[in-house]
Amino acid sequence: MPCTGTPPLDEAASPTLASGVVRSTLERTQSHRREQAVQRSRLALAVVLALGTCFTTIAAHAATGWKVVKSRSINGPFAFTAINATIATPKPRGIAVRFIGKVNTGNVLIGCTKGFSVSSASRVYKQAGLYVLPMTRGADGCHVAASIGGSGKLTVQILKR
Repeated sequence: MPCTGTPPLDEAASPTLASGVVRSTLERTQSHRREQAVQRSRLALAVVLALGTCFTTIAAHAATGWKVVKSRSINGPFAFTAINATIATPKPRGIAVRFIGKVNTGNVLIGCTKGFSVSSASRVYKQAGLYVLPMTRGADGCHVAASIGGSGKLTVQILKR
């Protein structure tokens, strides 16, 4: 019977027995590779879980960090509504507006005071969403007016941090 290849050698450079009693270098290498693959997959799973937890925490904090100051809803084929709010105590750390529904247009006007200084800004939005408004850092108080137009059930909310 002709030889078709060299039998694998173990660490002592002796051929592997036909009974498989001595593990070959090839078998040890394959086993080591499988162990490394399992370790890599466990590490990848741990990283994915950690990142998922981190992003979930950030999203939950962003969603729960806002408190609704004022809200108004309306329903109809051509719906329009407006609200206003004054946010003064405690000093606002952030102000946002949320438009919910099939929004055609949303308008916001914000004016903030700090001492004797006054700053204002206006924004126009064309779709539903949460929009953080520009405001003076350390403002004593802010006045916000928001309006929404569209169709179906629409809701406009003024939020603060």
